[in-house]
Amino acid sequence: MELKKNVDIAVEITPEEVAKLFCDMNSREQAVFFNSVYDQTLKWDRPFCFQLQSIIEEDVLRISGKNIMSQIGEYGDSV
Repeated sequence: MELKKNVDIAVEITPEEVAKLFCDMNSREQAVFFNSVYDQTLKWDRPFCFQLQSIIEEDVLRISGKNIMSQIGEYGDSV
């Protein structure tokens, strides 16, 4: 006799782990990631720019993190 069970496991992923996953993606996967971020923000009550402002106001955001955000913005504008 064989007993089979389905088990749900809750896993919390840290921001650091999400960043590593993103950095391990190739450019196509990263593009899909950004498309998916956009799709998720459509469900929000407020535009994404409100979240960006909240991020900038966080005391844990270092200059290096702001630099990455700036680079994304600069390259996004060049399209």
